[in-house]
Amino acid sequence: MSCPGKAFFFGEYAALVGAPSLVVALEPRFTLGHGRPLGHHGPIGKLRAVLGDPPWLHDCLFFDPYQGAGGFGASGAEALLVARQAGIQNWPALIEAIKDGSGADMYAQLHGGAWHNGQQQWERFASYKLRLYGVSHLGRKVKTHEHLSQFDRSLLGPIKKVMQSMEEAFFSGSRAQLGSTMMHAGDTLMELGLECEQMHADRLFFQSLPGVLGTKGAGAMQSDALWVLSDTSVDEEARQRGFRLFDLSYQKGIL
Repeated sequence: MSCPGKAFFFGEYAALVGAPSLVVALEPRFTLGHGRPLGHHGPIGKLRAVLGDPPWLHDCLFFDPYQGAGGFGASGAEALLVARQAGIQNWPALIEAIKDGSGADMYAQLHGGAWHNGQQQWERFASYKLRLYGVSHLGRKVKTHEHLSQFDRSLLGPIKKVMQSMEEAFFSGSRAQLGSTMMHAGDTLMELGLECEQMHADRLFFQSLPGVLGTKGAGAMQSDALWVLSDTSVDEEARQRGFRLFDLSYQKGIL
């Protein structure tokens, strides 16, 4: 069995209070069958409790292709794959019981494509031809569960407002509007202290390149990856900075 990775395009943080989010399924995929033993914390720890920690779990092995340099859904994938192995079918109830955060990311991993508030939006997402560059392997990763445990929820008001603007821009069909709103969202998160210094510098660099319409980070403190909307290729500039380009072809959910 395998499960895709994930990245929020918009809605991180705001999804905690039911605000709009768009989460995209990614490869490489997580698998059961080889790798490390299952964990005991986060969603998999909660799932162990739901299942009664049966003996067969002790023989399960989980492979993380990101080798812990994540933010791309390892904890959710681990629990979802084990739940599928256990024959669980009531996914909404399960995700509600085991999620760390909003659970929006786990739905994207379950169903694949580009998941927006219970609806598939892959065709619209693909039409923008966005690029996603991974950076967490550069040692920037912020542990999501630890970050959220200390997160100041009084910041959710302005975050929710800017993510609603991103949702409107996404459905507008306008690349210029989406690019402008991406930059506004990134700037807002920076002003709220929710963007790491390295990502802020990266965004400013890419925004200075010809043809770039918008940039925005992804993940806790925007430290996992960088989204770029551009009319020209910036792959070489990303490679020179040590970034890794994700393949954004359509990914199915759990297989």
